[in-house]
Amino acid sequence: MIHAKLQLKLLRINAMKALLFTALVLVCQSAFALADPVDEDQDLEFGTPLKITRQIDVTNDSVPEELRIETTKSDRFEDIKVKLAIFSNGKRIYSDEWKAEDYFETRDTTSLKEKWYRLQRILNDYFANENFAMNVDSTADLYRDLDLLFRNVRAADIAPDSPEASEFMSAPHRVVHVYAGRDNLYALTYIGSKKNFMKLWRN
Repeated sequence: MIHAKLQLKLLRINAMKALLFTALVLVCQSAFALADPVDEDQDLEFGTPLKITRQIDVTNDSVPEELRIETTKSDRFEDIKVKLAIFSNGKRIYSDEWKAEDYFETRDTTSLKEKWYRLQRILNDYFANENFAMNVDSTADLYRDLDLLFRNVRAADIAPDSPEASEFMSAPHRVVHVYAGRDNLYALTYIGSKKNFMKLWRN
């Protein structure tokens, strides 16, 4: 019996690690597929502002918010910023920003044109269904056991055994996976008692 329980625990841990890895892969796998180089003859309109939006409920009240990710205009790739924002009834209720360069290693020798191409691919897939989860979904085991979750990733704004953790576990909550660079992946969720978004975990 003990052996069976140990096997079950290991299976759950491995499944959770796989899901966390999948969350990262889904937001960036197409952007960094080296087997799919940029077409040098394609007009990418380098530096033109990019903007992707999606309507989806992320505050758990059945009313959709507008999620928006966009870039600033610049002729220099290193000066391009990526801005994430969430709007409710026209009011911005969450924002974050980072450099486009954060998606690439410091010593990356990829051409600027190809970096621009890959940045577009990252943003085009940013709000895909796979980048959202609900803590009540049968496929989201990691969000139904925070003790197990926090053994494998770093807790962020929501501490284990905190009132916010209890609130998250006691009702359906949507989780938004945010990919803000190669070294910055985090999970965002809305906590009603705080009337604000909080980071559930980060890498």
